[in-house]
Amino acid sequence: MKNKTADVSGNCDPPLGLERIKISAAIIILLLQLLLNLPGTAYAKNIGTIIKAPVLNQFPELPTGCEATSLTMLLNWAGVNVSKEEVAGSLPIGCIPTAKENRLYGDNPHKAFVGNPFTVNGYGVYHEPIADILNKYLPDSALDLTGASFEEILKAIDSGKPVIVWCTIGNVYPKISKTWQDEQGNIIIWKVPEHAVLLVGYDESHVIVNDPYMGQRCRYPLCSFEEHWEMMGKQAVTIN
Repeated sequence: MKNKTADVSGNCDPPLGLERIKISAAIIILLLQLLLNLPGTAYAKNIGTIIKAPVLNQFPELPTGCEATSLTMLLNWAGVNVSKEEVAGSLPIGCIPTAKENRLYGDNPHKAFVGNPFTVNGYGVYHEPIADILNKYLPDSALDLTGASFEEILKAIDSGKPVIVWCTIGNVYPKISKTWQDEQGNIIIWKVPEHAVLLVGYDESHVIVNDPYMGQRCRYPLCSFEEHWEMMGKQAVTIN
């Protein structure tokens, strides 16, 4: 469905007679066209496409399993018959941060899911383990776009490939929740509310995502979404 935007501006003397009738008729036709397009989601002409990927809800089975659910949507789109629970069960599991000698120690989300996605106390996982599981179901298929520009992410959408991206729940501004150290001495800075969604389209001012937290397709402002995506590490994974 194409995006139609009416912009009427300027000052002029009111038309008379036949000209007034013609203009009135044109306005009525334009309004009818706009009304007929209201039930669907509008997209800008030649700017992105909407990819028909399945929409899954992470709840109630995976209260903190947005990454696994987003990967399941990507796999289902690619023709892999797998459930979100199976995907979540494939994740390497790490310990949540706990205090020891006045310092927090925990596992690294770049290597494992911190906590348990089947519980409300889970934290999350980053792009590397998700790409690994994608390769498990579809060997050598993962394309890790982490660190690329957002323009490159949108180019993947243009090519017809949905992309898992890391963002925040409700597209809110992220903030630092905790900082801890893993076994190798790496410092983990955890930002909340950490989230992952499946990006399936965009228009001039919005991105369109399959949001597992909402269990539906959502539109978020493009500029703020890109900003929050960058703050969450510019993480993105799709299929090669």
